[in-house]
Amino acid sequence: KLFEAGVEIRKADPVLEVTQNGDEMTIVSRATTTRFQRVVVTSASPLAARLCPGLSAPSRALHEGILYQGIVCASVVLKKPLNGAYITYITDPDVPFTAVIEMSALVDRKEFAGRTVVYLPYYATSDDPAFLESDESIRERFLGKLLAMYPQITAEDVEGFAVSRVKQVLAVTTMNYSAALPPINTNVPGLSILNSAHIINGTLNVNETIGVVDDHLATLLNATWSKA
Repeated sequence: KLFEAGVEIRKADPVLEVTQNGDEMTIVSRATTTRFQRVVVTSASPLAARLCPGLSAPSRALHEGILYQGIVCASVVLKKPLNGAYITYITDPDVPFTAVIEMSALVDRKEFAGRTVVYLPYYATSDDPAFLESDESIRERFLGKLLAMYPQITAEDVEGFAVSRVKQVLAVTTMNYSAALPPINTNVPGLSILNSAHIINGTLNVNETIGVVDDHLATLLNATWSKA
């Protein structure tokens, strides 16, 4: 086993830090302090750099230099289906979302108590005004276009609407991207940072995420001896 135990750290925690304490790694989260011999931080690179104050200056600069694309995503619960297509990509610049993902076209609607679940994602840079836009404004814009695209759906068919926002989802590949990636094992013995930014020959999805762990498992296991 790589670890005997695990701990979840949330970005919203008021106290968040991963530091070295002798031969152990110390994780401080809220009022809890937990110690491990090895720690793998899987947060987005800029956040990981803030979580780990013991990183060397060159390593920190590499993590902070990775650009990310974020997402504002609306989740919609409807009484009836749209058109039965799992994903419909949108290229019309007047539409405020980039795809219509009808999950109940992939998963039996019985799993949703007979309802239709739809995701409306909008991918954007972290400084996009949509991240500051109110849920009410996004609801008006997104539902307005969705109902126009699917005239068989009316406002009365909408049973639920929620908005989620994440500023760092997908690392943006640039020229010589792989050469600029920070090392997985850090200058802090026992501390590794591995995240979706290390996917260099694919797109962000479950298979690629599992694959990047498989590809670098030997590196993670050697973290105790890292001098990167």
